[in-house]
Amino acid sequence: MAIFNSLFGGRSSRQKDALLDLLLMIAHADGQVSTVDLDRIARAIETHSELGNVDWDDVLAREELVRLDGPLFSDTRDRVARDLVDPALRRFGLSLAARCASIPLANEERMLLAALADAFSIPDADRDAIFAPWSQADPNRLGYVRSTFNDPSSRERSTWAEALGRAESDDELAILMFKASATRSAMTRLSETTQLVSIGDVITAGDKSLRVDAYLKVEDRAWLGRFLARGEAMYPEEHRLWPELLERMESSVSLFIGYAERLPPPDAAALRRLNPDRLLIEKM
Repeated sequence: MAIFNSLFGGRSSRQKDALLDLLLMIAHADGQVSTVDLDRIARAIETHSELGNVDWDDVLAREELVRLDGPLFSDTRDRVARDLVDPALRRFGLSLAARCASIPLANEERMLLAALADAFSIPDADRDAIFAPWSQADPNRLGYVRSTFNDPSSRERSTWAEALGRAESDDELAILMFKASATRSAMTRLSETTQLVSIGDVITAGDKSLRVDAYLKVEDRAWLGRFLARGEAMYPEEHRLWPELLERMESSVSLFIGYAERLPPPDAAALRRLNPDRLLIEKM
């Protein structure tokens, strides 16, 4: 990746914008953007230096512009062809867009990628290799996992122990086990006198509910823990509900966000909207 890193030195951020537009066009190719589409773009930002330090709020602003240019994306395609001039970055961008697309590629996605390859002057003989999705890749590298235990829309009210016993996948089991280890780590980091009040309580926020992974107390201050395992992200609905919940609670209640690997860009952007005096974010 050193070659790509060097290309950005002293250059305009237009190249990063062009790479993002590539991904956003593919996400909109079939007319609708799903959570999976956005997850894959966020994961690409998180794991590829070519897109490093891109703010998720900027991505959402660009997403609206690209959406309005659909379904042909004429202006966006012209802008991408103009701003993304390096042949290596063009091939990287097309390959990454294909990997963020459906498996197998949908007709609309394939047609759009072909049009972009034409604009980039990519030879026909090279296109199959460039467009091959990561069909054998780790799904966690393409998007995120979310535990049903934390789903704000779920009607299931099982305890943490019950959820652990019912876990139907390795991902769900790993997430639930991480909650326990992260709770122990959070207690140590907060104070030697930290008290564990509960694990996995459900707190109502409007017509939705939020699962609190751990409820901790340190003297006269309370902490609501939300812990993200490797490859895990919050539910989009949590981005709205956590601020609402904290607003309704006493000022002595704060939110502790612990993450195992990297904080997903959409979660990081949402958490920036919280009062920093009531928020602690740490890698566990």
